[in-house]
Amino acid sequence: MTLPPAVLIDWTTSQSGVGAPFGWNISNGGNTIRFDVQDSFNCGGPNNNIQSGTAFAALSAQARFNMTVSLTGIGEREDPNYENMTLNFNGTNIITSTSSGGGLGCAAGGPVVQTILVPGPYFLPKNSDNAFQLTFTTRDELYHIGCFYQCNLTFTLLDPPDIFEFYASPNPQTSGITGIPSANTVFFWNTFGAETLSINQGVGNLSSISGSTGTIDTGLQSIAGSVSPATKTYTLTAANSAGTTTAQTTVSVYNDNDPSAFTIPDQTNLEPNQSYIINVGTISSSVIDMITSVTGLNGATVSKNNTTSWNTKMTIDPNNSVQVRFFSLGFNQSPEGLTNSTTYGVTIGTQTAYFTATTRAPDVNETFNLPDEVDRVPYPDIDTIDEPSEQYIVSNTLSVDDIELINPSGVEIRTNNGNAQIRKKITGTSTWGPWQDVRSI
Repeated sequence: MTLPPAVLIDWTTSQSGVGAPFGWNISNGGNTIRFDVQDSFNCGGPNNNIQSGTAFAALSAQARFNMTVSLTGIGEREDPNYENMTLNFNGTNIITSTSSGGGLGCAAGGPVVQTILVPGPYFLPKNSDNAFQLTFTTRDELYHIGCFYQCNLTFTLLDPPDIFEFYASPNPQTSGITGIPSANTVFFWNTFGAETLSINQGVGNLSSISGSTGTIDTGLQSIAGSVSPATKTYTLTAANSAGTTTAQTTVSVYNDNDPSAFTIPDQTNLEPNQSYIINVGTISSSVIDMITSVTGLNGATVSKNNTTSWNTKMTIDPNNSVQVRFFSLGFNQSPEGLTNSTTYGVTIGTQTAYFTATTRAPDVNETFNLPDEVDRVPYPDIDTIDEPSEQYIVSNTLSVDDIELINPSGVEIRTNNGNAQIRKKITGTSTWGPWQDVRSI
């Protein structure tokens, strides 16, 4: 695992007598800097200048470090000291390097000669700002071919890692707005100097030194009214060659949507095709501790806190009240005059209650209001009429308005005398139907 930037390095460079891509080149996050010497004109190259450059760096150490420095490269082979590089740290020259010479003219260059003036490593105090300077020059324009001078910096951390923050989000976990329990969270941290990071409780080693994990299922289950929120403590361990540092964070979870079992009483003797509302009750924080889903079943709709907004599904908070609305069925169409029932239900979290809604039986009997027929005969003088001696008497008209059943087949009319007949006329019309026999009661 790569150590994060140990020391902030900000280079400022200048050069003369040399054109790009020669001169200063910086790489390795600023830890490597080199001066590439342009070939000289007498060895077939284009440059007849004295080449020089200065590179200055401000080194900001965030902790205690030892710095190791090396000056390497390839120098020309004619005369020694035709090329020179000097490294100065905090005002003191600590290393120089130069060409080896050898009277070889335009021969291929050889390794530079390094002279250590102040032995390393070089100490950088915590939270310190340090000055680092490189200077390079050629003595004249002759013989330089294929040469470069390179400075390599390495830093060794002398302190265990720092953990600046370690936390989880969301924390507490409240299961969002879906009403479905969740124990998921994400860990975040900010460390310095860690080579390895790990979190206990089954999370394991972390692939990102400076970032965050993916989603972690804490596995927590709260129990409203007794253990809520549920908690679990996690330990972040940061390690490097100098030691180990730990930090802890406690994750809290509200995710109990399991209320106590509840009941809704059956509804009886209902009027047909009417809207009814039942107050299911308050779902207190002693039985749930999170946003919880409420669903009406079989056509029922639900609302909360006695609002007028009705939905098949919604969510409630702890201590919200729940109402259910349903419609009664129409009358049972059986001529026998029976009740009509259906079942509705409500689900709150993990619990469901069903209830039966029964529409009352319709009235299939007519309350008779015909007056008695007393001292009436079919005709005033029966002897003068050539008809059978038995004649019918027609009663007053009876309005049938007590029967509630709406059924195309109608209801049966019977009398206590099989000799009686009836005829009917639909209200609002003027035509009577024919006389019909009826069954005896």
